[in-house]
This record gives sequence, C-alpha cells and structure tokens, in this order.
Amino acid sequence: MTDHNPNKPLPRILVVDDSVVERNLFVHMVARWGYPVEFAASGQEAIQLVERDRFQLVLADWQMPGMQGTELCAALRQLDLGQYTYIILMSAQNDEEFLIKALDAGADDVLAKPVDGNELEARLQSAVRRIELQAQLARKTDELAHAHDVIAQDLRAVSGLQRSFLPEIQSPFQGLNYQWLSVPSKYVSGDHLQVFELQRDVYGFYLLDVSGHGIPAAVKSMQLVQMFADRSATSIVFEGRLGPDGQRLISRPRDVVARLNRLFQQTESDLSYFTMIYGVFNTVNRQVALCQAGHPSPLLLSVGQPAKVLGGGGYPVGLFDLDDFEDIELTLGNEDSLILYSDGVTEVLSASAEAFGEERLIEFVN
Repeated sequence: MTDHNPNKPLPRILVVDDSVVERNLFVHMVARWGYPVEFAASGQEAIQLVERDRFQLVLADWQMPGMQGTELCAALRQLDLGQYTYIILMSAQNDEEFLIKALDAGADDVLAKPVDGNELEARLQSAVRRIELQAQLARKTDELAHAHDVIAQDLRAVSGLQRSFLPEIQSPFQGLNYQWLSVPSKYVSGDHLQVFELQRDVYGFYLLDVSGHGIPAAVKSMQLVQMFADRSATSIVFEGRLGPDGQRLISRPRDVVARLNRLFQQTESDLSYFTMIYGVFNTVNRQVALCQAGHPSPLLLSVGQPAKVLGGGGYPVGLFDLDDFEDIELTLGNEDSLILYSDGVTEVLSASAEAFGEERLIEFVN
C-alpha cells in the first residue's frame, strides 16, 4: 500500500463532513487502507475531538454549516497540540481562489470532489511521510535542546573554574592596590588577568586576550595561566640563575613575552595568537616595567593630569617569529593609577552600532 515503515503505526485520521453518505464513504476507504479512523459531523465537533485525541491527520470538507473547512483549519492551527496535524481540505470548488484560501487558512493539501480513491490514497501516503518527517524533526529538536542544556551546564562549570583563577577581589599585597572587572561575552572567554607575588615587595601582573571565542580560546588562556603560575626551574617569569642575594632573578617583561612568542608560534593546525600586557611592579621604589604585545595601550592616571596613553601597540604573541619586544619603564607616584583593559571595552557597540572607542574611554577616566 505504501512505503511507510511497517514498524510504526499509521497516523490516526479524523474525517470531517456534514454529509452522512460522503462521511461514511471516506471512513470506509480510509479504514480499508489500514488507517485508524474516526469521524466528526461538524467543525466544532472536530475541534473537540482533535483536542482530546490528538489526531495527526484531518480530512475535512470545505463547505459545512456552522464552520467551514477553512475556518476549521485556522482554528486547528491555533491549538497547542504538541505535535503537527496534517490537514487535507476537500471541495467541489476546484479553482485557484479555493486553493489560495485553503493554503492561507493552514491546509497542507487540497482535493477536488468527487474524490478519486487512488488519488486520495496517494495523498494520504504523502501525508504520512510528512508526518513522520515532522516527528523526526521534533525528536531531533528535543535532542538538540537537551544537548544544549548539557553543554550550557558544562560551560557554566568551566566558567566557574576559569573565574576561580582570577585575582582576589581585595588586594592581599601590602603597598599594592588593584581593582578589576571581568565580563566574558559568553560563559567562557580567552581573556584573563592576574596579579601575583614574584618576590617580597615585587609583583607581576598581566592581562591577556586570546584570539577567537569560547572553549578553544579559554583552553589556551588557561594554559597561559598555568605557565605564569609555574615556579619550577623552567618558569617563564624567572631567569635560570640566582642573583647576588641568592634569590632567583626576575625576568624582564620583554623577555617573558619573547619566550611566549617562541613557544606559541602559529602552526597549520593552530592559527590562534594572543595579545597581552605583562608587567613587574616594585612597591618599594614604585618602579614599573611592562611589555605591550599587540594589546590596547594602558593608561596612566596622575593626580591633576589628563590620562596618558602608554606604549605604541607592539606585536601580538605567536603571530610573528621575532624577539623585537620592548619594555615600558616608569615610576608610579603614590596616587597614580595604571589602567589595563581589553578591546572588549573599546569595541562595545552602542544602540546605533557605534564603537565606544579609546577617545571615549580616556574622556571617561579623566
């Protein structure tokens, strides 16, 4: 009879026709082809039965007293049935106007009366295929929604882990005050920042931004976090020898960035790179040395003076095979502030799609 999967039950059909003769004729034909079938004598009765029994296929006459077939279509489309209901309208009026009205009302197919049995059987087979495809789509949509929920839950866990590596809210270091704000565009991001002790009265700090978004950027970001936290003999923030006082020599920021650049050169399988600012601050003499590697320029705020832009940009890490990184050196006054930020600040868009920009940021901090 049909290419329908024999392991799946045929959809239940509701025949709607006010004519007893035609209604019985259609019920008899449909039942003979193996479909479970019931009938309704009016549009109002059909709506009640569909709401109650969730028929997947409705075969309805157009011209009925009280509620026409097009009105029945529109009413059925308003119901929240949790499944798709395929509607075939039948009419002795077989012209373009009827076709347009039927489709506009929500009918899936139209048949001209008198209905040919072979044609009706073929239309029902087509309807079965459509219904099965709709059911498959609904299942896939549910599976995707579940997968999305699982992924979102995992991402929230990763986000919590990533935030756990951020600095303490209140500075635990004597002579060093800092404040920070991190707002990822998604659950996780490639941006990260940290302030950490190198030696007594000497602290390192960095702000980095891995290219791209989401999990890949976050993974590389966390790899860098671990490298900066490493205090073994191969630590990137120390030299491989001791100073006159017996302590490990602290690497200059430009040397740290150069090492990272050698370690993270782009490959065919990994085209990512990152920008960063890494600095060292001595709280005793207030001296700062920092290296800017393709990152937005930091701002120096001094009392009674406008914000000063530091640095000229530099090269992103991993993009070019070179060691041409430079340090910016300055001495901070007791009331001076150093502001580091990522491009997420200057590139945020207004309602009119205009970027915030560096000039507005400087005006704001001033």
